This record gives sequence, structure tokens and C-alpha cells, in this order.
Amino acid sequence: MRILLVTAEVECAKCREAKAILARVAEQIEGVEIVSMRTSDPEAAVYGIVMSPTVIVENTIIASGRPPNEKKLVAFLQAQQA
Repeated sequence: MRILLVTAEVECAKCREAKAILARVAEQIEGVEIVSMRTSDPEAAVYGIVMSPTVIVENTIIASGRPPNEKKLVAFLQAQQA
């Protein structure tokens, strides 16, 4: 399962926190791939991202402008794998 993390050109504290949360989630959920990119990346433009960090799971925006809730993200991913 692919998780896309879109951060600002210069990572802020929220972006770093989101990156750390996703790293922990990837350790808990098998088959999770974390892909990071900047807001200027052409793929990020496809999603119309206006705030960072933004977390996208399988084309669904999970969090925007703030880090994701770790427990809710784990539950969401587990439900997707079921």
C-alpha cells in the first residue's frame, strides 16, 4: 500500500512530525511504502495540494495541513488490508 507524504520545500515541524509518524506506521503495517515529495512536484499538483504536510493513501487525502493521527491511520490501513 502506497502512502504519499507531501511536504513543503523547506520542511516545517509539522512535516517532520508527519514523516516520523509515517515511519512508525510503516513498521507496524506490512506492505506499506512511504513516498515523499515536495509541494512543487508535478505529482503533488495532481491532488491540488495547498497545505503541507499532506498525507495521501491510495488516492485519498487522509490529512492536510497537519500530521495524521497515528492510531486512526493504523486503523484505516488495517481496514484497507482486510
